Amino acid sequence: MGIYSTSSVEPNPRTTRTRNLFRVGLTRVRTYYKITNILYIVHFLLLELIFKTCRSCPIDLKEAISSVIFASPRCADLPELVDVRKHFTAKYEKDFITSTLELRPDCGVNLMIVEKLSAKAPNTETKIKILTEIAKEHDVKWDPKAVEEELQNSNDLFVSNSDADFISYKS
Repeated sequence: MGIYSTSSVEPNPRTTRTRNLFRVGLTRVRTYYKITNILYIVHFLLLELIFKTCRSCPIDLKEAISSVIFASPRCADLPELVDVRKHFTAKYEKDFITSTLELRPDCGVNLMIVEKLSAKAPNTETKIKILTEIAKEHDVKWDPKAVEEELQNSNDLFVSNSDADFISYKS
């Protein structure tokens, strides 16, 4: 048995937690990197046509402008987006700006930006995939189908309309 053998050493919970926190942080950095790249490409399109005299948003720039407007309040790390949004708000119709911020149908926001900046929980399939990767990494044997059923049942609690699910208090 050598110095670097890890067969008899149990995993340190602090190290595992640190690794998991690092992965979460890395995922956030990657997400911001993708969004920044999209916005960087959009930036060049906007520079070319930003100061047109028309009051309505040009069709060829609708996705770019609406994506910047949608991302600006959600990306606090990029204060320049707020400044750009102020310029767009002054230039274009109020209805266009509000429809973009409220994410109304046909607002034109890039779907990847909406997906990456939305604050929603991942679906069951994504949760199972992540848990499977973690289990493989730590050599844990578990049944993904049982966990999937459990996750779906926990979601069903919020969807159920049965009167038996509610407890009433009578004084």
